[in-house]
Amino acid sequence: MAQINKILDFKPTGLEIKKGRLLLSEPFLKDYFFKRCVILMLDHNEHGSMGMIISRETEYKISDLVDGFPDFDSKVHLGGPVQTENIFILHQKGELINGSQEILPGLYWGGDFEQIKEMISLGVLKNTDLRFYLGYSGWAKGQLENELKENSWIVAESKNDYIFAKQPKDLWKEILKLYGNDYEMWLNFPVDPQSN
Repeated sequence: MAQINKILDFKPTGLEIKKGRLLLSEPFLKDYFFKRCVILMLDHNEHGSMGMIISRETEYKISDLVDGFPDFDSKVHLGGPVQTENIFILHQKGELINGSQEILPGLYWGGDFEQIKEMISLGVLKNTDLRFYLGYSGWAKGQLENELKENSWIVAESKNDYIFAKQPKDLWKEILKLYGNDYEMWLNFPVDPQSN
């Protein structure tokens, strides 16, 4: 029983939610999109919140999904359950791409899609410079605050390296490890306890 209580003992990081920070889901969340995921917050204000799951890679390349897109060796990621028919972009080239919005120093989202296509064709942009996402994660006014009160998420600091990680599926564990023993039980808890 003591071990179960330790797993369930939620220890907030003390960080406030804001643009550029991360959300890490608690380990028991069963939702297809949000199970053991890491979300980069793109916006958080009095009207609601918007983020991008950065830990869910798909099998598809952008050229598989967009007709006429140049071949580009980079998998598309699943950004969230909202507007999954749309493609969103996180990148490091805000000084070159028109319409980019800064999230953190050296990290941007959005921008002129046709310009990005052309820059890829010309070899100006490499697969280490940007990530493509299907959909995004969104919360209505007050919704994310309520989920935080229910301990569905912990808030963590972000680094640009997380966005462009070679193994995005491992991000949840890698970031939790940085918070030490407080989350050790989360890390070792099986994804499906019934299969043990």
